[in-house]
Amino acid sequence: MYQQPIVRAKARPFRVPAIDALIGMMLLSMAALLLLPSLALYAVYVAAALVARTFWKNPRAGR
Repeated sequence: MYQQPIVRAKARPFRVPAIDALIGMMLLSMAALLLLPSLALYAVYVAAALVARTFWKNPRAGR
């Protein structure tokens, strides 16, 4: 990000950053909706791999 000049920031203090933030949040939410199923599957896979590794290292680690 580049720093805006003070005169422009004083002339329009809130309008442009608000619109920028709205567009960025919309893009991020769309990307999250697209990537959410694969991320959930990956999280389940990682959790299962960690549990399996701990149980393979010492089978008597069951709580």
